Amino acid sequence: MHTTFENELKKVFGNDDLLKNTKYIGRVCFGELGGDMRLRAEFVTLGISSHYEALKLSAINRKDGVVDSIIVRFSELWGKKLTQNPNFPNGLYPHLWHSDNKLEWYVYQPSASDFDLLKSTVKDYMSLYITNDIEIEKPSIRKQLADNKTKAAGTPKQAKSKTTELEV
Repeated sequence: MHTTFENELKKVFGNDDLLKNTKYIGRVCFGELGGDMRLRAEFVTLGISSHYEALKLSAINRKDGVVDSIIVRFSELWGKKLTQNPNFPNGLYPHLWHSDNKLEWYVYQPSASDFDLLKSTVKDYMSLYITNDIEIEKPSIRKQLADNKTKAAGTPKQAKSKTTELEV
């Protein structure tokens, strides 16, 4: 059985080609970016313990630990959302709310386009830390020395020209 956190994280990471071997544990999603780089994404609160108002993204090097992290606030990304609820005539900022042993979006349920925007933002962040497993082959020092020797042997030496200075 999946939790609400897992279900909401899967809307962002579920079928994503950028994040490999995703694991969902509670309100956190883990995945591989390539090489030793990993991503940790988790819903976080920003002052009110029952309001999950943001997604914290952390780029982690498997050997060295956290490289960088950011907080993507739903209020900044999606803005204030209007609803049909008369208690919020000016709208409200989306957040997950934990109350009465339930976790759900409070009044406003983010749309598919809201999640597309969140997914795009997450992809932009992830792209900074994705590593390719393809190594560029560097020529060996022995080959570099041999190439330099070949170039030097094939280039004729220029004769030195004598210059005379005029004394004034």
